Amino acid sequence: MNGKQVTAIVVGGGVTALSTARQLNGLEYTHTPDSCQLKERHAAIAHGQRIYQDQLPDDLSSCRGSTPSGCWFDSFRHTTLDEAVNCLAWQENNARAVDWILISKSKAGGSWNSYDPNQKTISPDTWMALPDAPIDGNNQNLARHNTPHFAKTDAASLCRYYQDYANTHLPQERMFFNRTVTTAYPKEHLWHVELDDQTQVSCQYLILANGRMIPKSLKINGENNNPNVSHTTAQAIQNTSHLKPGKSILVIGTGLSAADTIMDAMCKKLKVTHVLPREHTRLEAKYRPNQPYNALKSLSPESYKEHHALAELISGKAESENYQQLINYSRFETIHAS
Repeated sequence: MNGKQVTAIVVGGGVTALSTARQLNGLEYTHTPDSCQLKERHAAIAHGQRIYQDQLPDDLSSCRGSTPSGCWFDSFRHTTLDEAVNCLAWQENNARAVDWILISKSKAGGSWNSYDPNQKTISPDTWMALPDAPIDGNNQNLARHNTPHFAKTDAASLCRYYQDYANTHLPQERMFFNRTVTTAYPKEHLWHVELDDQTQVSCQYLILANGRMIPKSLKINGENNNPNVSHTTAQAIQNTSHLKPGKSILVIGTGLSAADTIMDAMCKKLKVTHVLPREHTRLEAKYRPNQPYNALKSLSPESYKEHHALAELISGKAESENYQQLINYSRFETIHAS
């Protein structure tokens, strides 16, 4: 691969990276209005027409993400957080394929490889699939955990699914897993990319699909190399597994990792102190529209009982003897274990 020049390089191994590589390899998505429950929204797109648009509508009420193109794609698959629609078809078009390679520091599956293997998805397992490889009862490697309204799956099963997708839907000679991009810079109309083994490649288009795998650090004394400090949900679940009910933990953050950590701790009957940034208050959390708290708040209580209950605790609409908040903190200076 050293010295190779391609049209596009995809950096990442998660869902976005795999989907992008699939489209670079010639897959294209089209509209199927005959079975679409949102005909009015997509009326301008004829049957069989490619869904890619230069101008996207302003109202994307089904949006669950933060990018316009992602919201547009999502509008062909879901109406709300709880309702799926069938407005999307796909076909191979080799005439649109380009020369590409994918580079990922992890195996296929991206950040799912770093999750606790038993951690379950928030959404139904069918929603975790790439469109051209639906998840259903025929997926032999996928564990399904039934709830009253739908089935979920776990991180270990999802990793197997994404790795199987990479093996069966994409050319192996174009993918380089367990490799790290160390440098990327533009020069003479090309992006020049260097890997951790000094391999050098170049491309016209560099696509960063590497997500958010790097945990955030508070950069305070005693934080690093501390067995009592966790930076991921997987670490938190493991580090609290030996604690007896009634022991206390401190959770800092308002993301889904914090939510999953709090729910796991409360299942273990641990006492949780939840630290919120200074601009938040218990009764009026000022989260941005696409922030995880609003996603939790929007989930139906019937289908997402645990997550809805946590949203009620965060907002102050419910109380628990095992949950309290520390609000309007300024900073922490030292961490030490007693």
